[in-house]
Amino acid sequence: MQESDLFVNGVYDRSNKWNNTTTQGAMHLIQKNNTLAAEIELAAAATIRRVIDGTELTAEQELVKCSDYGQAERNSDPHIGGSVNALARQKASISLTDPVGLYFDGLSTEGWAAPDGSDPQSYWTYERGDTEHRVRAVYEVPASKNFTVGDITINGRPIEYGAQIADFVTIKLTAVACRFGRSTTEPQTACKQVATTELARPEHAFVASAFSAYGYLGTAPERALRPTRNA
Repeated sequence: MQESDLFVNGVYDRSNKWNNTTTQGAMHLIQKNNTLAAEIELAAAATIRRVIDGTELTAEQELVKCSDYGQAERNSDPHIGGSVNALARQKASISLTDPVGLYFDGLSTEGWAAPDGSDPQSYWTYERGDTEHRVRAVYEVPASKNFTVGDITINGRPIEYGAQIADFVTIKLTAVACRFGRSTTEPQTACKQVATTELARPEHAFVASAFSAYGYLGTAPERALRPTRNA
């Protein structure tokens, strides 16, 4: 690997040749909204308790919609936010664990079947990261077997695309909490308001006001400083 492989005019190229294919290399996420900043914004916004008309919000969907820290139709955003908010409702001090990051949690193979009766889970392996911080995984049937990944079925349907496997992958962020019952932060009594004025910013802009205005993960991308996350 050469420095010239990674930088163009002194700027790091996320889509460099070591990170733009599944054959040459896939070292880290390149979709511009899957960043540590996005993770921090979601987790931080989820610590805000919401009491609306005298009732504290506890359901994942009502929390994500009221606090606007993610996309309600995603699997990840509501669940992550709901889990963090559950700690906040216990009046705890909360932080993301070090090192901050998004890591593989696991692969569920319920409903999967291999043609020889073997365990489909056994073909899922991790190539990078330790047991608590896994960052690269591979699903591959060994050459010694007389079949390929495409012969494995999920609920009766053969695997044809990587997205079928991705549907069963879970990703985690890990938070730590302490001083339960001691937080004096009062809950908000209204839902977050989305600004109605569209801001003209380059879609790649990354500035502090992106968080203080109406956040990175809003559900109205045309009104945000940067586009909302995509599934």
